[in-house]
Amino acid sequence: MIYTILKHSHMTLALLSIIGFVVRAYFSFYKPELLKIKVIKITPHIIDTFLLITAISLVLLMDYGLANWILAKIGALVIYIGLGIIVIKQIGPIYLRTILTFTAVLMFIYIASVAITKQVVPF
Repeated sequence: MIYTILKHSHMTLALLSIIGFVVRAYFSFYKPELLKIKVIKITPHIIDTFLLITAISLVLLMDYGLANWILAKIGALVIYIGLGIIVIKQIGPIYLRTILTFTAVLMFIYIASVAITKQVVPF
């Protein structure tokens, strides 16, 4: 039962995380002043903290260790975070940030696909 609760919590938090990223990316292009609102700045950190807690809990509960697919997810997560920082902090020209926004979303899709298939190459 605890596994089911953790898994569904993790999936829900992941969905909230990507929705939050897309909304903040939109703001970074069209309404950058909204990124300064305290709740918009803080909420993603809260969601992502609980997302990480549920991820670690699932790995420990299922005793996966550092399986290749988990390492792939961690590596893709680092790339996703880096891309997100560039986009949200408005680093670089708009055409580059547009490409990086789509790349970040593709990284999220890759992470989700690896989680579902438990394969490093899920496609």
